Amino acid sequence: MTEGRLEIKIKSRFSALHQLRLHGKPEKPHGHNWHVEAFFSAPIPCEPSTHIALASLVKQVVSGLEGKNLMHLKALQHRPPSAENLAAHLYNRMKQEIGSLPVTITQVTVEETPRCRASYISPKQ
Repeated sequence: MTEGRLEIKIKSRFSALHQLRLHGKPEKPHGHNWHVEAFFSAPIPCEPSTHIALASLVKQVVSGLEGKNLMHLKALQHRPPSAENLAAHLYNRMKQEIGSLPVTITQVTVEETPRCRASYISPKQ
């Protein structure tokens, strides 16, 4: 088999409330149906159980945000609950949860609306 690596993408979503400050003024609190894509790099060959474990990991991390007011999320208490900050937060949470899986997380993209999305990309190693 080839020496390349596989890219595995897992999608998830959640609904949550947030509020941002625009031009120094707070928006009204409002909700979104957020979409999340997590990208992982895995060696070839890759066991089918790896994909199943990653889907479970992403679901577990993302489901913790379901129905939440993101302004009260402890991890974002000093940063606005924007798509950019959520992408970094979810990347770090998933990286912590990988454990012994033979994968590397490479990117997390969070879509707030079809016109607003941000990705956190793994720093070069």
